[in-house]
Amino acid sequence: MQELQCQINMCGAIRREIVAAIEQVSNHRDHEILRRRYLLGQKLEKISVEMNYNFRYVCKRHKITVCKLDIESD
Repeated sequence: MQELQCQINMCGAIRREIVAAIEQVSNHRDHEILRRRYLLGQKLEKISVEMNYNFRYVCKRHKITVCKLDIESD
């Protein structure tokens, strides 16, 4: 039970880091792409359909936006 609680706490901490990284993005469109990808777990294909954008455009925006993020890695 204690190990499970430790995993839950770790997942919560990781989610908070992801949310903080996404909050760095001021462009609404790019913010929404990252939110859908990393918080909702949607694939880029589904994001492009639901946001009514070309798939390659969503891939490009995703890559550009992720590269601009200031993310600390261990």
